[in-house]
Amino acid sequence: MKEKIKSLKEIHLENMDQGKFDYNHFLEFLLTHRIPYKKCTLKRNTHIFIENQPFKNIYFIESGVISCNKDQNIVGFLGKKNIIGLSNPYTNDNSFYTLKVLQPTTVYEFDRADMLTTLLSFQEGWLFLYANNHRKEEMLFNKTLLLQEAAEHRLLALLKEVAHLFGDYRDGILFIPNYFSKTLLANYANLSTKTCSNLCNEWTETGELVFDGD
Repeated sequence: MKEKIKSLKEIHLENMDQGKFDYNHFLEFLLTHRIPYKKCTLKRNTHIFIENQPFKNIYFIESGVISCNKDQNIVGFLGKKNIIGLSNPYTNDNSFYTLKVLQPTTVYEFDRADMLTTLLSFQEGWLFLYANNHRKEEMLFNKTLLLQEAAEHRLLALLKEVAHLFGDYRDGILFIPNYFSKTLLANYANLSTKTCSNLCNEWTETGELVFDGD
């Protein structure tokens, strides 16, 4: 199976580098091939997947915010143009993560079995799976490297990420939506809540950090 993906990747490498297997093209591929779906909005605090429990759907996020947790530790936040449920597409394993809705989230919901049956019958389908998994592995690798950095640098880097994805970063000021609590951010940065709060308060006082809604 890995050899098949490697061979296909070499053939279509230029298209992959040009982003032709990204979220938009992936969703367009599924809709073009009439894979049944349901579009819905998930409420706050909804648990989409529970770690180590079976799951049957795959979600394409149109808007919203979802936390991705492993062993009660936040490993990432997922927003628009992210895909949930394809981390282990070739098996019927249970979910790797617990996924919780932080803000109302609009998704395309696909049946996992229906989608994979179609995807694996097309060469492009294999490449969409490869490209999606590569992005997830890259995210986890970068997070692992970042956790080795000093606390201040680590938190600042993660705040910039959150601002870029869900808030704003302009004129040297980080704007973070206030639903990202300091407790949530501390968990994500692998810091104590006290350390996170002290650093955030320091940057707020200097005008470098703003929690929208405060």
